[in-house]
Amino acid sequence: MKQLAIYDWRDTENIYNPRFCYEYFLNLQKTIVSLRLNQECGDILILTTHPPTITLGAHSLREQLIHIRAIPLCITAATLTIPDEELLKSARSYLQRFYNINLVKTNRGGSVWYHDHGVLQLYLIMEVHAFGVSDIIYPLEEALLRTLNTIGIPAIRADQSVRRADKSFLGIWVHKKKIAAIGMRVQSGGGRFVSMFGASLNINPDQSACNLIDPCGIPNCRMTSVAAELNNDYSVNDVRLTSLLYEHISQVFDVKIIR
Repeated sequence: MKQLAIYDWRDTENIYNPRFCYEYFLNLQKTIVSLRLNQECGDILILTTHPPTITLGAHSLREQLIHIRAIPLCITAATLTIPDEELLKSARSYLQRFYNINLVKTNRGGSVWYHDHGVLQLYLIMEVHAFGVSDIIYPLEEALLRTLNTIGIPAIRADQSVRRADKSFLGIWVHKKKIAAIGMRVQSGGGRFVSMFGASLNINPDQSACNLIDPCGIPNCRMTSVAAELNNDYSVNDVRLTSLLYEHISQVFDVKIIR
């Protein structure tokens, strides 16, 4: 049986610790992916949280910025003569100044998502046969679905025809609200393929900040969370949730969890 090493780097001491910034883990993943491609390490799952951050995927910068409701129209409708780098800088400066939220453009799949210390990040660095829904995305969704259903949340996938037509609807839903997003990338090298990024699961995020975006670039889409669905103050560090997540990841991916 294959092994999957778990590295739990959730911030349990200082929720504003800059060491947990999104960019740090982005660079960390790149390093680990290179090691994995060269077979210098095994498959790894990183669990962590981040300070308030909005991330963008690999698609058009302008097409994604219009889904950040907090950003003024003058920024999102900027003329094509403004380079992407300057446009991103202006949008980032605005969010940091007025909302104390970071903005990061990435090369993952998917679109706009909000992260904070109430959002559990799962970064899955795993050798795969190729990039596809059945190979990496579907199993990761399945592990999340099983975990949420076990604790009493009726989580589902969107209708398959909808998902095929629009990949924004990948991820996990509860009562037509999105509770988890999937955004992956697969790197290749030496005839091998290795995944990076993964899933974001809302445990108890700042709901007012969640409302600043169209989740995954879906207009009028709303988010929910574990705490909201269970009417409690469910913590991102909950021991039972973590245990269930490990159990279902082990079953779905047929791996032995190493901690």
